[in-house]
Amino acid sequence: MLLLTFLLEMHIGQIRVIFSIPESQIKALFSLGHVPPHHLAYVEWFSHFSAHPDPNLKMYKVSHSFANEG
Repeated sequence: MLLLTFLLEMHIGQIRVIFSIPESQIKALFSLGHVPPHHLAYVEWFSHFSAHPDPNLKMYKVSHSFANEG
């Protein structure tokens, strides 16, 4: 039961790319005094696990999560 509660609260993410912004572009992209982290990541988020495993696969389902903000 504890594992199920843990799974229902967990979010899954898939890291698509890890990147950094070239020093020459930081001033053009960010306001004065604001320095972004050196390494950034583009992450695709998925929904919470389904409440019950699929009866055939015996696995919990997730789907892509889309935010209203885009």
